[in-house]
Amino acid sequence: MRAPSTLLLGLAILIIGESAVESFRALPNHLRECYRGDGSFAPKLPLNLRAILDVLRKVERRTRTSLTIRTLSAALVKRYKLDGVTYSGELPAREGVLRFAANGAQRAKQRIVQELMPGDDALLPADALTRDERCLLHFAMSNTIWVHSESREESFCAPGPNERSLGNVAPARSRSVRSIAAMADQSFDPRSHFCPKEGGVILSPYNTLALGSVVSAVAAALEPQRIKPRLLLDMPVDEDDGDVEFVVPRDQIDRSMWLQSMASSEVQIDNVWIATISGELAELVIYQGPIYDDRMYLGSTGFWNSTIRPRIFYISHRTNNFELTRAEIVGAVDGLIIAKNMDSWISKFANLRLSQVLDMYYSDKGMVFDRNVKACQRGMQFPRVAPKVVMEEQTYAASQVLAYLNSKAAMTTQALQRIVARAVNSFSKYTDDYLFTEVQCRGRRRRQNKVELVVAFDGAWTRSYTADFLAALLDDFDVSIYGSRMGIMHGESGQWLRNMTDSPTDLYRTIDQLSTFSWPRKLELAAVFQSIQKYLDDSWERLIQNHTVANLGQAVVLLVPRITLDTEETQLAMTALKKLKSKHPETHFLYYTHASKVEMLRKFLLTEEDRIVDSMEIDDISRILATVPMTLRSAGCNKNLPGVRLQFEDYIYPSETIIYRLHPQWRIRAKRVPVTFHGVGYGTMTVCLWNQHKMNLKQTGKRCKALSLYGEISLENDYQCEENNKCPSTYFQIKNVTTNTRCAELDCRTPDQVRFIVRTESFQCLSTSTTIYANLFLLVTTALYVLN
Repeated sequence: MRAPSTLLLGLAILIIGESAVESFRALPNHLRECYRGDGSFAPKLPLNLRAILDVLRKVERRTRTSLTIRTLSAALVKRYKLDGVTYSGELPAREGVLRFAANGAQRAKQRIVQELMPGDDALLPADALTRDERCLLHFAMSNTIWVHSESREESFCAPGPNERSLGNVAPARSRSVRSIAAMADQSFDPRSHFCPKEGGVILSPYNTLALGSVVSAVAAALEPQRIKPRLLLDMPVDEDDGDVEFVVPRDQIDRSMWLQSMASSEVQIDNVWIATISGELAELVIYQGPIYDDRMYLGSTGFWNSTIRPRIFYISHRTNNFELTRAEIVGAVDGLIIAKNMDSWISKFANLRLSQVLDMYYSDKGMVFDRNVKACQRGMQFPRVAPKVVMEEQTYAASQVLAYLNSKAAMTTQALQRIVARAVNSFSKYTDDYLFTEVQCRGRRRRQNKVELVVAFDGAWTRSYTADFLAALLDDFDVSIYGSRMGIMHGESGQWLRNMTDSPTDLYRTIDQLSTFSWPRKLELAAVFQSIQKYLDDSWERLIQNHTVANLGQAVVLLVPRITLDTEETQLAMTALKKLKSKHPETHFLYYTHASKVEMLRKFLLTEEDRIVDSMEIDDISRILATVPMTLRSAGCNKNLPGVRLQFEDYIYPSETIIYRLHPQWRIRAKRVPVTFHGVGYGTMTVCLWNQHKMNLKQTGKRCKALSLYGEISLENDYQCEENNKCPSTYFQIKNVTTNTRCAELDCRTPDQVRFIVRTESFQCLSTSTTIYANLFLLVTTALYVLN
């Protein structure tokens, strides 16, 4: 970066060529795919933390050997963050004319941040993400106030009576009251007036926040820069300020005043501060200070179009002042807290990933290195990392540069210092009175086991309501590469609308496209059962071929509030269900229906794994299925020991308990069930075994063993099973986990997880005359055809 040697050189820099100015106003080619000629401003995917984490994890897995958290965070900011994008509807709609430009007031501050942030966006693999995922990152990170109105949105501007606080906090979605009625299409006041939309914000479990500030803070903290303001004089000046009001006409502003102020300033701009607090406050100082002085407005907020699938954040303020919105305050505060801890975290765990930082910080658990560092306790952490004297110093330096780039008024040094002090005081009062006073830590959510969830629906609800219902299930079951998997099935045809996936963005895309599918007129149970069986057949065949002994819990949710079945349909469905259950007895079926349909469905409750829910409360689905254990299968009974060896790797949190269930069908005539557990040095745990004939009956023969860091323990079940109906299920439980915080591979959700291995071999038979060989698929197929 060049440093001007004289003030004369600094003045000469003001005469900037038009091409240089246009270069920072124009939309880069790779972002133009996100904008349409009609002025629409919203991604196709939800602007929530779950979707963002899914996209980041896809990038991290694709670039695991080439990008660290330092290079990834900087590359994301360089490539996808473009503040101040505006739309010019008066431009002609013809080929070659782009109606969008980055000339809003927010662009000036971002240019300063980018100048102080090394990084190479070419390191990001563009083909690793879909266009919708790339645009999600852009819209989630790019701050702007979007004033262009779309006619179809006019009626969505003002929130309804139950939506007015959604901008301040994330949706609590009370587990006890969230019902069918609560999830109906949101209604808005038809008499509402237009209000703008805020870009660059996402909905997290703890407030709506400006994500770009958080990611920029991480990037800046890992590439720290401190520089005197005068070294930024070579940045081109923006003579087109957009719609920001002037105190005096442009031609009367003496820009040399700012040059003199910057040339004489000895304060060094810190890139972490300008990416967070001081950068946001500088916009307040420069754009509002000369106009309102000690009455500067901050903290503007609004509401989401939907808290289940948030895509648009409407914002309003009685004076239409949108500098330093509430979302920007939250993002800046969180970004500074995270940035000030990054050095310590990286020194303790060099392989820390960006997705892990966001996942841990915006959770009740907090950071594994310091459980007090988390979003719901930002009020405790902020004073520690943001001394007021440093805040004023950094805001003053940032304001000098921003005024030079995008002056709104001529101010003396004394006037600028006075306005900075007032802005910092207003910020401190706002955060102390309205942000840090919130009691946000809600305690742990109900524990939800990881399941493979198949959802089929009969088309009784509207497309919009069905979409919200499916999105709520996605959230409740923590669909992700570290949680559950989910597939969506057409209830009438039995065809997959979305194959089983662990990607929330894939599911969101399918949910968004429900309006394009033919809508079910009824539920064809037989077709649905047959499709589910084929999936389970194929899935377990692949697992056995890969010598895998376990899988997630298996669950099927049938949304059937209007189901009707004649005698023939009932017989066909019953035949298909019995066939499925004979091959996959661990599968849990849940029928979600109206009370009037309960008796019709009761006959389909073949085993204790099956339930009917007629409460019409969506939370009852996740509550009932929360106890579904992981599925454990064997290699069958084999007289030649040791037989086929199967294994499964899994991860567990220190506060977590995992239960595996071996269904009695897989140990008929088994004399001995050898299952071993192996530690890999990440921590210690306790492993227990017991038998249980029914889920509501007493556990028998329970015993536990401690598994050391690199230890191996064997838990053998010698209960002799001669007949299926007299044989109990066998359960294995992992609990009492301690961690060394060294889980570094990509399969680790957080560093404190502990990896372990489960292995089993062919079971020893009771009789050599009855041998079932160690091919599980043959075992299951034999059971099927015996029943048929």
